[in-house]
Parts: sequence; structure tokens; C-alpha cells
Amino acid sequence: MHDHPDATPKRAIETTTSVRIRRFLKHVLDHSLGAVGLTLAKHYGNLARQHDRLAHRLEELRHKTDEQLSTAEQSVDYLFSMHFRTYIEEEVLPRAAKVHRPHHDGPVHVKRARTRFFRWNGMSAYQNFILELDAISRINAAMLELGETRHFPLLVDFSIPGRTITLTHAGTTLPELREPILVHEVEAQVLRIQAILEQAGVLYLDMHSSGKNLAVSPDGILNVIDFDMVRTGDIPFGPAVEDMHRRGSGLISLENIRSMLERCPCVTIAAPPALRRHPQPTNGHRSGPQAVQRNGALARNDSVRGLDAGDRPR
Repeated sequence: MHDHPDATPKRAIETTTSVRIRRFLKHVLDHSLGAVGLTLAKHYGNLARQHDRLAHRLEELRHKTDEQLSTAEQSVDYLFSMHFRTYIEEEVLPRAAKVHRPHHDGPVHVKRARTRFFRWNGMSAYQNFILELDAISRINAAMLELGETRHFPLLVDFSIPGRTITLTHAGTTLPELREPILVHEVEAQVLRIQAILEQAGVLYLDMHSSGKNLAVSPDGILNVIDFDMVRTGDIPFGPAVEDMHRRGSGLISLENIRSMLERCPCVTIAAPPALRRHPQPTNGHRSGPQAVQRNGALARNDSVRGLDAGDRPR
């Protein structure tokens, strides 16, 4: 059977037409994509130029803000130094020089004070440096008076120009613990911590519920760290500290220390040793151990240690 004599030319015409249509569509598509690409490139160029202008403006504002903050910080430090000059020169620095241990050869932690105008305690680096140096030197002096060597880091060195304080390593904070650890005599340790703070005249206001300011040494000793939110004596170093003081926030108590330890998966609290049974008090005192630090003093339930108020250590 033979094809119709006009069939081959007809198929050739159809093929040629199809090729032309495809070429035309490809040309239209390429042209459209090119136009879209040019438009996008133009918009991208505009956006890039706007971004560069904004980045330059932000850098100018940041530089101007830094200059203004630097001027404000210098003014704050000048007024702070003038107001507390006698206290700093006659008490803080001599006390720190007396208790520091420059020949300590163990692990240390160096902390550089920072300006915190926009958050936290709202104080300059120099204010934070003096506050921490005052607190840790008071605490170390109280430890010497009480014959204590644990529960707080020891002052190794300090630099006024560098705004740095070097302390002995006090252990691992609760959020950073990775190995199991056994803690003995939690109540007794908390009482010793509170007694040291009371002797030092330091009101600690930063016992964060996360446990970030409570360290544990490998032998299960609790250590309090970080002293940029404390009240030393009756000295108002900054408004944020005074606000925390008024609200009673972040105080050290047996309840919050035990709660932090119980929430930490790596800590096991050792059971207390068996105690002899004593008659229940009948003079109206509440039974059970309680210890709460209030207004720089240690309020203890007398049944904790079996001591009358007059027998408490000073």
C-alpha cells in the first residue's frame, strides 16, 4: 500500500511550522526571563544600596551612642569616686590587699567587670568592679575570722585599671554539671554560708533559680559565686541593687538551695544522719529547721542548732 503523493510534503510543512512555533515560544520565553532578570537585578541593586545606606547610618549611630555612653560612664565614675572615695581608699582597697592570695597556684577564674547601663544592675564597669571587690574581700575577711575555708571563692588578685578580679576556682555550677555528685549536710552547709555572709555584712541578692550562681566542688561542697548583685553593709551602690533589696529577691535560703539541688539531675542529696529524738518544744516555737537571710542578718529557728539567740556566733 502506497502513501498518498501529497502526504510527505504535508508532514514536512507541519514539522517546519512546529519548529518555528517552538523557536518563537523560546524567543518569547528568553525575552521574558531576561526582562524579569533585569527587573530583579535592578530591584536587588536598589535594595543593596538601601542596605548599605542603612548599615552606614547604623554604624554612625552606634559610634555616636558609644561616645555618649563613654562620656556618661566617665561622669558616673567621677561622681561615684568622689562620693565613695574615703570608703574605697580606706576600706575596700586595703581590705582587698590584706586578704588576697597572690601566691595561689591552683586553678583560677578571672572576671572583667562590664558596664551594664541597659540591663541587669545599671552600673558602670568601675562600679561593678568596686562592688564585687568590696563583697568578696568582706567575705574572705569573715572567713578568716570564722576559721572557714570553703563555700566561697578566695581573692587571688585584682587590677583597678583592668577592672579584673581573679578568684580561686569554686567548682562547677549546677547547670554545667555532667558527672554525678553527692552532696552531704545541705542544711549545715547553708547555715555556714549564711553565717559567713552575716559576719561579712553582705546581703546576697542573686541566688538565681537556675542554679547558675551555685557551684559544687568534686567533694560535694556548695560554693556561692558571682557578686555583682549584692548589698555590702548599708551602702547603696546602685538603684537595681536597692530595688532587689526592697523586694527581697534572690536571697539565700535552705528552701531554694535544696530545691535547686533536687532539680539538678547530676546531684544526689545524702540522707541526713540519724538524730536522737528530742521532746517537742512547748513554748510556742515552731519546730523544724528554718534559715532565711533577711536584711543582711541571719534569722534562724533556734531548734536548728539547739542554741538560744544569745549563743549564736557573731
